[in-house]
Amino acid sequence: MVEQVGVENTFLFGLTAKEVDQSRRWYSPAWHYRNDLETRAALDLITSGHFSPGEPGAFNPILDTLPVKGDFYLHLAD
Repeated sequence: MVEQVGVENTFLFGLTAKEVDQSRRWYSPAWHYRNDLETRAALDLITSGHFSPGEPGAFNPILDTLPVKGDFYLHLAD
């Protein structure tokens, strides 16, 4: 993509492919939830009902899945 749009029009974030590969061996989404205050605050806000006042619990599957059941795509590391 960078080749098509140019570096000046690109914003890269998160882990590189190499970092993802290296992280899979030890990655713990529960650790990120417990220890990364910004990640925890974001997930807690999402699941608090703030973004779904008419449908409480609509986003609870996110918190049930990422730190508990697993995070194959390493979302919380990014």
